[in-house]
Order: sequence, then structure tokens, then C-alpha cells
Amino acid sequence: NQLNNAKATLMTRLSHKPGGGLFTPTFGLWSSASYWDWASELRDGNEYRAGLFMLTPLSTTITARLSAGVLRRNAQSRVYELRSRSAGLNLDWVLNPQFSLYAGFQYQDGDIVSTSTAPAPQLASAAEVIETDDAYGDVGLNQIAYRLDARTRVGALGFNYAFSRRYALDAQVQTVKSSARLGNEYQRHISLLSILARFN
Repeated sequence: NQLNNAKATLMTRLSHKPGGGLFTPTFGLWSSASYWDWASELRDGNEYRAGLFMLTPLSTTITARLSAGVLRRNAQSRVYELRSRSAGLNLDWVLNPQFSLYAGFQYQDGDIVSTSTAPAPQLASAAEVIETDDAYGDVGLNQIAYRLDARTRVGALGFNYAFSRRYALDAQVQTVKSSARLGNEYQRHISLLSILARFN
């Protein structure tokens, strides 16, 4: 599968709480650098992210997180060289020491990539870069990748269940909707089920 990939990331984070009160917010900065290796060579490259956030307790069990960030991705192909900015709001509700619920919304302004196996004049008219994609060559499809400047909205809802001090089950559903020039739109629903491990 040409979409198989591996990613190595180095991340740093600095946070500061200016007081000891229960409802005192925590402010933070973070940055990360990643190398992404794909079976599709066009997608190989480096990814750089940076952002800031504020954590604010709304009650003894509910916490709000406001965040903003930037993304820059360099790749072997210009169509996968992406730039974007984002802002988000997340809410975490701790029901008990083992079980919590969370919800979030993120708005992104910047590049996305859309692919098509057939000529797509409307995509071509709105695209900033167009290149032949190598991800589906092994199944005989003539795939074209289009880089678009778009506005993307991501909503998420999930729960986390800690079944031990080190391991937790996390389930999440996401709705993604992107809108680009000339009426080009993309919408997708994603479900994620993960086992999280803590090593400290």
C-alpha cells in the first residue's frame, strides 16, 4: 500500500501557571519537528509545527483549552508542501478518576490536497499546484493531486477510560469539512479507537 507511512517526531513544550489558585489558567508554548517517510515518495519530507495554548478550569471537573498553531510541511513534491494556521477550543470533563469525556472544534486556514482519478476541471481551476500522484499506480489508476487553499472545520467527540495507571482506552469520532474556491468541498467522518500507554 503506497499510503503506508512512518513518522518520527521531536516535541518540546513550555508551560507556566502564574498562581496556585484552583481556577488560575495555565499558559503554554510548544513546537515540534517531524520526518515523515511514506511508501509514496512524493509525500516524503519534514513537517514543522508550533503553537500556544491556555488551559482554564471551568469547575473542579471541567477544563477548557484554547489553542492556536501553525504548520509548515516540506515534501518531495510541491503539491504536498503545505502551509496552514489553526485555532481551536477543547473541553474535557472528568467524570471520575477512570472515565472522562471530551469535545473539540478546530478551524484551519490553509492548504489541503485533493486527488481525483478522472479529469476534474473545477479542481484544476481552483488548484495552486497540480501533479500526478504516485500512490495508486500499482492498481492502474491515473491519479492526479491538487493543492487547494481551503477553510477546514474539524469537530471531535470522544471518551477515555483508564483501565490501569499506565493504560487507557480512547474512542473518538470526528467530522471534517473543507471548503475551497469555486465551490469545491470535502467532507468526511472518521472513527478512531486507540490504546494509550504512559511510560513515566
